[in-house]
Amino acid sequence: MTGRIDSKAITVTGPYRREDLPGLVERHRLSLFFLPSVWPETFCYTAEEVMAMGGYLAVFGLGAQEERVRNYARGRVLGSMEPLAALEEIVEWGKELTLWDETLLGTDPL
Repeated sequence: MTGRIDSKAITVTGPYRREDLPGLVERHRLSLFFLPSVWPETFCYTAEEVMAMGGYLAVFGLGAQEERVRNYARGRVLGSMEPLAALEEIVEWGKELTLWDETLLGTDPL
């Protein structure tokens, strides 16, 4: 990834090994994940990793991601692929789950 992201809400960790993923998730206090794949994949390793760790997972309604997440108790298939609508749905879901900690960001992301 090139460039720099200046945001309290986004942290770029760079490359990692699969076995390092649980530690990264714990260190960064992550619980809700969004996989914005816009292509109907036949299998999604990242979705499988998130589900194996018990994370909340939001995906678009396409391919294997949709199929797996529909049957996952901590999953949400988003109603729209439009960026702002998807973000709003994810934020509202996070608030419903009481995962959104505004003190981490200082403000509502919208």
